[in-house]
Amino acid sequence: MDRTFHHRFTLGAACGIVLLLVMSLYAFWQRQPVVGAVLALGLLAISEQSLHKKYIFRDDKLIIDNGRLWRDKTIRLEQIHDCRPMTNTFGLIHYMLISYSTDGNNDRIEAVQPDNEASFLTVLQKRKAELAKDEQKSVEKQGHE
Repeated sequence: MDRTFHHRFTLGAACGIVLLLVMSLYAFWQRQPVVGAVLALGLLAISEQSLHKKYIFRDDKLIIDNGRLWRDKTIRLEQIHDCRPMTNTFGLIHYMLISYSTDGNNDRIEAVQPDNEASFLTVLQKRKAELAKDEQKSVEKQGHE
């Protein structure tokens, strides 16, 4: 069964959207269409990330759906080593840092901002425990054969 968490809409994202909107409108007002178009593209990128990003737990994977403009990222749950809440910049930025390894044993990190962090962490730990239990059962079954 899938479990979906939406991306948290933060005050910083709202301020960035408003700032880029005002700057884009001002650039068009001043008859600078190239600058206005670039700022409008930045506005589109920030609003797409803020409004449409979500995190999906599906079977033994965590899928980070980055919206309609960017590719999804898939992390297998057995590759995840740690997930811990982090704060930055005087506590203004709050996110969860997921550390995982890929097939080539490269340590990687991914910062996520789910709307309900406690529930996200609970689901992650529960799914990892179920995966470990299923793996242990398959090892025991192979040992008996």
